[in-house]
Amino acid sequence: MPLPAQPPQPRPADWQPSDEIAVLGFYYPGKGHLEVVEAVATIPTSDRPRVVALGCASAGHEQELVDLGRYAAELGVEFTSTGFLSPEDRLARSRAVAVPIIAHQHVSASGSLTDWLSAGRRPLTVDSDYFREMDTIRPKTMRLVRDGQFAEALRGALREPESTWLDEATSTSPSIEEIARAYLTWWAAL
Repeated sequence: MPLPAQPPQPRPADWQPSDEIAVLGFYYPGKGHLEVVEAVATIPTSDRPRVVALGCASAGHEQELVDLGRYAAELGVEFTSTGFLSPEDRLARSRAVAVPIIAHQHVSASGSLTDWLSAGRRPLTVDSDYFREMDTIRPKTMRLVRDGQFAEALRGALREPESTWLDEATSTSPSIEEIARAYLTWWAAL
Protein backbone atom coordinates (compact mmCIF):
# COMPACT_ATOMS: atom_id res chain seq x y z
CA MET A 1 0.00 0.00 0.00
CA PRO A 2 1.30 3.46 -0.79
CA LEU A 3 1.86 6.07 1.86
CA PRO A 4 -1.15 8.38 2.24
CA ALA A 5 -1.03 11.97 1.05
CA GLN A 6 -3.01 14.90 2.31
CA PRO A 7 -4.98 16.91 -0.26
CA PRO A 8 -2.62 19.36 -1.96
CA GLN A 9 -2.59 23.01 -1.07
CA PRO A 10 -3.18 25.33 -4.03
CA ARG A 11 -0.43 27.50 -5.45
CA PRO A 12 -0.62 31.00 -3.95
CA ALA A 13 -1.77 33.57 -6.51
CA ASP A 14 1.26 35.74 -5.74
CA TRP A 15 3.81 32.90 -5.78
CA GLN A 16 7.25 33.80 -7.06
CA PRO A 17 9.82 31.00 -7.04
CA SER A 18 12.92 31.34 -4.94
CA ASP A 19 16.29 30.79 -6.60
CA GLU A 20 16.47 27.34 -5.00
CA ILE A 21 15.85 23.81 -6.10
CA ALA A 22 15.33 21.35 -3.30
CA VAL A 23 15.60 17.76 -2.20
CA LEU A 24 13.26 17.13 0.74
CA GLY A 25 13.89 14.94 3.76
CA PHE A 26 16.84 13.42 5.55
CA TYR A 27 20.21 13.52 3.78
CA TYR A 28 21.97 10.20 3.20
CA PRO A 29 24.10 8.89 0.33
CA GLY A 30 21.91 7.67 -2.52
CA LYS A 31 19.04 10.07 -1.83
CA GLY A 32 19.98 12.04 -4.94
CA HIS A 33 21.56 15.19 -3.55
CA LEU A 34 24.83 14.42 -5.35
CA GLU A 35 23.08 13.88 -8.68
CA VAL A 36 21.15 17.13 -8.27
CA VAL A 37 24.34 19.07 -7.50
CA GLU A 38 26.00 17.59 -10.58
CA ALA A 39 22.98 18.43 -12.76
CA VAL A 40 22.96 22.02 -11.51
CA ALA A 41 26.68 22.30 -12.30
CA THR A 42 25.77 21.95 -16.01
CA ILE A 43 23.66 25.12 -15.91
CA PRO A 44 25.46 28.33 -16.92
CA THR A 45 26.75 30.17 -13.85
CA SER A 46 24.57 33.23 -14.52
CA ASP A 47 21.39 31.08 -14.37
CA ARG A 48 22.51 28.56 -11.76
CA PRO A 49 20.08 28.09 -8.85
CA ARG A 50 21.10 27.19 -5.34
CA VAL A 51 20.58 23.61 -4.17
CA VAL A 52 19.06 23.17 -0.73
CA ALA A 53 18.57 20.04 1.31
CA LEU A 54 15.31 20.62 3.17
CA GLY A 55 16.18 18.66 6.29
CA CYS A 56 19.15 17.38 8.22
CA ALA A 57 21.55 14.50 7.76
CA SER A 58 20.47 11.06 8.91
CA ALA A 59 22.40 9.96 11.98
CA GLY A 60 25.91 8.95 11.02
CA HIS A 61 25.90 10.85 7.71
CA GLU A 62 26.72 14.33 8.98
CA GLN A 63 30.27 14.36 7.59
CA GLU A 64 29.08 13.14 4.19
CA LEU A 65 26.72 16.12 4.07
CA VAL A 66 29.64 18.45 4.83
CA ASP A 67 31.70 16.69 2.14
CA LEU A 68 28.91 17.17 -0.40
CA GLY A 69 28.87 20.88 0.38
CA ARG A 70 32.61 21.05 -0.34
CA TYR A 71 32.22 19.08 -3.57
CA ALA A 72 29.37 21.37 -4.67
CA ALA A 73 31.57 24.41 -4.02
CA GLU A 74 34.31 22.87 -6.18
CA LEU A 75 31.74 22.59 -8.99
CA GLY A 76 30.62 26.19 -8.47
CA VAL A 77 27.24 25.17 -7.02
CA GLU A 78 25.90 26.80 -3.88
CA PHE A 79 24.63 24.01 -1.63
CA THR A 80 23.07 24.37 1.80
CA SER A 81 21.14 22.27 4.26
CA THR A 82 18.42 23.73 6.42
CA GLY A 83 18.92 21.25 9.23
CA PHE A 84 15.81 20.12 11.07
CA LEU A 85 12.61 21.88 10.00
CA SER A 86 9.34 21.99 11.91
CA PRO A 87 6.37 20.73 9.88
CA GLU A 88 5.26 24.34 9.34
CA ASP A 89 8.69 25.48 8.17
CA ARG A 90 9.10 22.40 5.96
CA LEU A 91 5.77 23.18 4.29
CA ALA A 92 6.65 26.85 3.78
CA ARG A 93 10.06 26.03 2.27
CA SER A 94 8.54 23.28 0.09
CA ARG A 95 6.13 25.79 -1.37
CA ALA A 96 8.77 28.49 -1.94
CA VAL A 97 11.41 26.63 -3.97
CA ALA A 98 11.54 26.89 -7.74
CA VAL A 99 11.86 23.15 -8.41
CA PRO A 100 11.07 20.21 -6.12
CA ILE A 101 13.16 17.10 -6.77
CA ILE A 102 13.16 13.45 -5.77
CA ALA A 103 16.25 11.71 -7.08
CA HIS A 104 16.55 8.55 -4.95
CA GLN A 105 19.03 6.12 -6.41
CA HIS A 106 17.30 3.16 -4.71
CA VAL A 107 13.85 2.06 -3.58
CA SER A 108 12.36 4.32 -0.96
CA ALA A 109 9.01 4.41 0.80
CA SER A 110 9.01 8.02 -0.11
CA GLY A 111 7.53 10.24 2.54
CA SER A 112 9.27 12.95 0.52
CA LEU A 113 6.84 12.34 -2.33
CA THR A 114 3.75 12.67 -0.16
CA ASP A 115 5.20 15.77 1.51
CA TRP A 116 5.78 17.41 -1.87
CA LEU A 117 2.27 16.46 -3.02
CA SER A 118 0.65 17.76 0.16
CA ALA A 119 2.48 21.05 -0.42
CA GLY A 120 0.85 21.19 -3.85
CA ARG A 121 4.08 20.50 -5.71
CA ARG A 122 4.73 18.26 -8.72
CA PRO A 123 8.33 17.11 -8.28
CA LEU A 124 10.81 15.92 -10.84
CA THR A 125 11.45 12.27 -9.98
CA VAL A 126 13.79 9.62 -11.27
CA ASP A 127 12.14 7.20 -13.67
CA SER A 128 12.29 4.01 -11.61
CA ASP A 129 9.97 1.07 -11.01
CA TYR A 130 8.86 2.62 -7.72
CA PHE A 131 8.04 6.04 -9.14
CA ARG A 132 6.34 4.54 -12.21
CA GLU A 133 4.11 2.63 -9.77
CA MET A 134 3.44 5.83 -7.82
CA ASP A 135 2.69 7.66 -11.08
CA THR A 136 0.13 4.96 -11.94
CA ILE A 137 -1.52 5.33 -8.52
CA ARG A 138 -1.39 9.14 -8.56
CA PRO A 139 -1.34 10.21 -12.23
CA LYS A 140 -0.05 13.67 -13.14
CA THR A 141 1.48 14.25 -9.71
CA MET A 142 5.13 13.95 -10.72
CA ARG A 143 7.36 14.26 -13.73
CA LEU A 144 9.33 11.09 -14.39
CA VAL A 145 12.82 11.82 -15.68
CA ARG A 146 14.85 9.16 -17.49
CA ASP A 147 18.42 8.39 -16.58
CA GLY A 148 20.80 10.88 -18.12
CA GLN A 149 18.10 13.52 -18.69
CA PHE A 150 17.93 15.09 -15.24
CA ALA A 151 19.93 18.21 -16.12
CA GLU A 152 17.74 18.86 -19.17
CA ALA A 153 14.52 18.32 -17.18
CA LEU A 154 15.79 20.62 -14.45
CA ARG A 155 16.57 23.39 -16.93
CA GLY A 156 13.06 23.01 -18.38
CA ALA A 157 11.46 23.23 -14.94
CA LEU A 158 13.49 26.35 -14.16
CA ARG A 159 12.20 27.97 -17.37
CA GLU A 160 8.61 27.01 -16.44
CA PRO A 161 8.47 26.74 -12.63
CA GLU A 162 4.66 26.79 -12.70
CA SER A 163 4.93 23.27 -14.17
CA THR A 164 6.15 22.13 -10.74
CA TRP A 165 2.74 22.80 -9.16
CA LEU A 166 -0.15 20.36 -9.17
CA ASP A 167 -3.25 21.40 -11.08
CA GLU A 168 -6.12 22.14 -8.72
CA ALA A 169 -8.13 19.18 -10.03
CA THR A 170 -5.28 16.68 -9.55
CA SER A 171 -6.02 13.96 -7.01
CA THR A 172 -3.34 12.84 -4.56
CA SER A 173 -5.51 9.94 -3.40
CA PRO A 174 -5.24 7.60 -1.57
CA SER A 175 -5.68 9.65 1.56
CA ILE A 176 -4.96 8.44 5.08
CA GLU A 177 -8.65 7.53 5.44
CA GLU A 178 -8.60 5.47 2.23
CA ILE A 179 -5.40 3.68 3.27
CA ALA A 180 -6.89 2.92 6.70
CA ARG A 181 -10.01 1.41 5.07
CA ALA A 182 -7.84 -0.67 2.72
CA TYR A 183 -5.84 -2.03 5.66
CA LEU A 184 -9.02 -2.86 7.61
CA THR A 185 -10.38 -4.74 4.60
CA TRP A 186 -7.08 -6.58 4.17
CA TRP A 187 -6.85 -7.51 7.86
CA ALA A 188 -10.47 -8.69 7.91
CA ALA A 189 -9.72 -11.05 5.03
CA LEU A 190 -6.83 -12.75 6.87
